[in-house]
Amino acid sequence: MPTIPRVCRVLIFLNICSCWGQVQFPTYSYILPAIADKGGPAYVIPGTVTEESTISLTNVTGSVCLRTGYCTNAAGIVTAAAGNTTAPGSDSFFIALQPDGSEQEFEYGAVLISIEGVGYRQVFPANKANGLNSISPPTRLNASQPTFKSLGFQKFSKQNARIRFIVADTDYADNSGDFLLTLQTPSLTYNTDTTKKITQVVGPCDWVAWNFGADPCTQTAASGHPSQVLGMDLGFSFEDTTAGNLIFLFGDTIGVQIASGSALVPAVQTPSQFVEFGAHDAIATAAVTSTPSKFHLDFLERPGTSPAPGIPNAPVFVEPTPQPDGAPVLMGAFDVPNSGIHVKGENYIIVNTRPKGSNDATFARSVLVDYVSNTDFEGGRTISTANVASSSGIVTEAGHFVFVAPHELPLDFAQQLGLAEAGVLIFGNGQYRHESIYLSYIPASQFWSGENGKGNPSTKYFTGLDATGHPMWTTTELCAVPVVYDNPTNLPTNPSCSAPVDPGTAGNVSVTYNKTLSLWLMTWDGGKQPGAVGGIFFSYASAPWGPVNAHIIRER
Repeated sequence: MPTIPRVCRVLIFLNICSCWGQVQFPTYSYILPAIADKGGPAYVIPGTVTEESTISLTNVTGSVCLRTGYCTNAAGIVTAAAGNTTAPGSDSFFIALQPDGSEQEFEYGAVLISIEGVGYRQVFPANKANGLNSISPPTRLNASQPTFKSLGFQKFSKQNARIRFIVADTDYADNSGDFLLTLQTPSLTYNTDTTKKITQVVGPCDWVAWNFGADPCTQTAASGHPSQVLGMDLGFSFEDTTAGNLIFLFGDTIGVQIASGSALVPAVQTPSQFVEFGAHDAIATAAVTSTPSKFHLDFLERPGTSPAPGIPNAPVFVEPTPQPDGAPVLMGAFDVPNSGIHVKGENYIIVNTRPKGSNDATFARSVLVDYVSNTDFEGGRTISTANVASSSGIVTEAGHFVFVAPHELPLDFAQQLGLAEAGVLIFGNGQYRHESIYLSYIPASQFWSGENGKGNPSTKYFTGLDATGHPMWTTTELCAVPVVYDNPTNLPTNPSCSAPVDPGTAGNVSVTYNKTLSLWLMTWDGGKQPGAVGGIFFSYASAPWGPVNAHIIRER
C-alpha cells in the first residue's frame, strides 16, 4: 500500500493509587504503532489498582490509518484523508471476546486500554462530542481523569497492574501511523544495605579464605569442576535461550595447577604451580535454572591438553579467527570479551581489541564475533573504533561503541521505531571512563552483517527526543548524543558532530529489561570529574531511550 505520513497523538497518563508513592514522576514517550497487534509495551502501575483508580488523558491529537484512505481519531471516528471512500464522521465496529467471556464492542482505529487479566475497554466513546456524524470530526480529544470503572471495567483489584494501549483493529498488516502517549515513569524504592556475598564464582578455592594457603580452602561455584582457572579480570554474562544456559565471559585469566589426589589447593604454593595463560580470556557456562544456593559454574576445557596425569585440561579461551578483511583479532593483555548476546538462535560475543603491542585504549575497537562452537570463534565486522590517527600523528575521535552492553530490542519497542522485527540495542562508550553512555540499534536480521539489503550500514544512533517525544536517530556515529550523561555539571552545548563535548567518565555499563517491572535497568561507575560525586550509579526508565531516572547507590 502507498506510504502514509506518520501522524501522532499525544496522550498524558497520570498514575495514582501508588503504594510507592512519593516524588513527581518523570515523563517518557510511549509510542503506540498502529501496526502493533498486541499493542505497545507493558506499563506497570505500582501498588494496588482497582476499578476506582483514575487516569488522566489530555491533548489526544491526530489520527491513524488502518488502510489507504481510512483514518480515524482516538474515538474511532473516520476522519478525512486522501482517497477516503468513507464519509467523515462515521464509525464502524467489531465485537471482541473479553477474558471473562463477555463481549465488547470496539470502533476500528480507537484507542483501547488493556489491563492484563482484567480485559479491554475503549478509552473514548464514539459519540457526537467526539465527532460522530460530523462533517469535520475533531482530531483533539480530552478526558478528565476517568476512573477505570467509568471506562467500563467491572470490579477488580490488581497489584502492580500491567497496562497496555492498543489500536482497535482486526488486521494490522496494512496499518500506518502511531499514537504518542506521554506517561509517568513509576518511582522505584530500593535498599542499598541488603547486598551480601553468596559465593565466589570462580576458582577452585575462595581467594579471600585461601590467602595463599594461610587459611582453609572454601569452595566456590566452580570448585566441583576440574579447572585450572584461579581468577580473572571483569566479566560479562548473557543467556543462551536456545540451550538454556548462562554464558560467562571473563577477562585476562590466571591459573593454578592442582595435582592429582591433592586438596583443592596444594598446601605449598610455588611459582611453577601458577599456569601462564598469557592474559587470555576464559569462558564458562551455568544452567539458567540455577538457584543462588546451588549455583555451579563449568569452565569450558580443551580435551587432551592436560600437562600431566591428574591435572585438568587447559581452559578454552576466546580467540577469534581474523576478520573478513584479514585483520587479526588480538586477544592479549587488556584485550577482552567485553559482552555477548543471543540473537535469532545464535550466540555472539563483542570483544575489545587493541593494536599489536599496545595496552592503550586510545585506539581500541570493538569486534563482533560469532560463537560458532565451544572451541570455534569467528571474527566478524568492526562495530566501532574509538579513535583514528592521521599520518601526521593527529588523533581524531571516531566512535562511541567500543565498550558496550548489548540487549535485545523487543518487538513491541522495535515497532515504536517502525521496525517489523526485533532488533539489537547497544549501550556504551568509545572511551573507557572518558565518555557518557550512548545508544544505537540495528535490526536483528542485519546484526551480523551490519548492512541492509542494499549494502548500506544499517546501524542507527540515538540523537535525542523530538518535540513530540519521538526518539531521533542518525546514521552518523559521531552525531550521536548520550542517552545518559554521567553526572553532568553545566554541560556545554554540543557544537558539532566532529567536535562533540562530553565530560563523562562512565565505565562498566550493564543493562537489562525487567519484564516484571516493565522497566529498563542500568548500572555503571562514573562521577570521576573534579568535584563530582563518584561511585556506582543505578538508573531506570520505561523506554530504552529514556528519560532516565538515575541514583548513586555506592559512593566512591
